[in-house]
This record gives sequence, structure tokens and C-alpha cells, in this order.
Amino acid sequence: MGLGARGTSIFVASGDGGAGESRNTSTLLDPEYPATSPFVTAVGATEFGKVDSVLPAGTPAAKLCLNQSCHPAGGCSKPAGCPASGEEIAVGFSGGGFSQTFDQPKHQKKAVQQFLRTAKDLPPQGCFLPQKRAMPDVAALGVRLLVRIEQRWEGVGGTSASSPIIGGITSRLVEKSIAVSGKPLGLLTPLLYKMHADCADCFTDIVKGTNANPYHTACKGWNAIKGWDPVTGLGTPNVGAMLEYIEQMHSKEM
Repeated sequence: MGLGARGTSIFVASGDGGAGESRNTSTLLDPEYPATSPFVTAVGATEFGKVDSVLPAGTPAAKLCLNQSCHPAGGCSKPAGCPASGEEIAVGFSGGGFSQTFDQPKHQKKAVQQFLRTAKDLPPQGCFLPQKRAMPDVAALGVRLLVRIEQRWEGVGGTSASSPIIGGITSRLVEKSIAVSGKPLGLLTPLLYKMHADCADCFTDIVKGTNANPYHTACKGWNAIKGWDPVTGLGTPNVGAMLEYIEQMHSKEM
């Protein structure tokens, strides 16, 4: 809370146990703390469902991807190719839902209420607390990611890989803000929800996939739908549109 009051943004992975987190089979879907805190930006994960292009065969990155294509939720597979672009869908292990502890912050009420009004197949009454903090806020790719570390490629995955992506993107947004106005952005999460309401192109809306937890046979989980949802949040960032939004935002203030 103190860091947030100072305008510092903290990014937290939404967890890799799906709705309700792993084998917790209580009747209430209980997502993972600290991602449920209203003072952080919670980040979920996506993957390429329909693949449009793959990494060039035989390259070091493609070889590593084929050898290290493990899914954080369990098991490894060897895909026909390593996705480079395509249609993003929600990842089944991506954590999300409603806190049992924290109240819903006002900046997300409109988006969350829209979800509750329009979503089909919601978990039964008693499985979640709709008036509480909802998460995640946003998402990024989290399956078969390749990173460059000390002159070598390394395969990573999970929401703990998605979260640093959002942190890196935010650093670019802050740089743009400082360049235009001389000021940083401050606490990011309220701005993300305003950006989503103002700028249709600032996020890729993820509308396919689910984080339903097989251990929660009564409550199941959540489906990705148009707008905010408890699997991918507001969606994945479109950095170019976000940078334009930041520039226009500050130009209106001048």
C-alpha cells in the first residue's frame, strides 16, 4: 500500500494452478495471494492457439523450444513447430478469480461488473465473492517462451514469465511519459483500466480458453470472454497503441 501511494508499480504472477489454485478443493474458489492484493498489477498467461508462423527450423531458438516445450501444469510435448505468432488464447493453468479478503477497487468495478452481467457458465453462487478484488488485471504470453541469458537461449514458461513481460512493457510506457511530460506514470493499474475503456486498440482481447480447475468439480472456474475476465484480465498489451495513448494523454493535459 505504501509503495502504491508513492506511485510504485508491483507486478505479480497470477499463479499456475488455474481457478482456485491447484488441489485446494474447498467450496470457495480462492486465488493466490499476493496477486489478489489491490495494490499490485496481477498478470495472467496466454499461449498461441491457432499458430500463424513458427520459428525457422534448425535455428538455436527453435531447437531449444522443441526440446523444452514443457507445460507448467504438467507434462511435456514436442510440437510440430515453435510458435512465433498467431491467435492468443487463455492458458488453462493461469490463475484468476475473486479475493476472499480484499474489497474491489473502484477502478475495476465497471469492467468486472460488465463481466458478471455478460458471462455465461459462471461458477455457482457460493463459489466466489463477486464484490471482492478481481484478478488478473492483464496477461501476456506464458508458454514456450525463449529468453536470452548470458549468450545462450533458455526456455521458460508460466505466469512468472508473463509478469516480467508486463514489467518490461511498463518501463517503455514510463520512458514515453517522462519524455513527453517529464513525469512518470505512477501506480499503473488504475491507468490500465482507464486505457482499456478509452482505447480499443490498446489491448488484444482474449476471448477463448478457460482456467477451470479439474479438482474443483463443483465450482470449476472461469472462461475467457469479450472484455475483462478472471483468466486474462483486460487482455494482452498492444505496445504501439499504448505508447500513442500515453503521448495523447499528456498532450491533453498541456
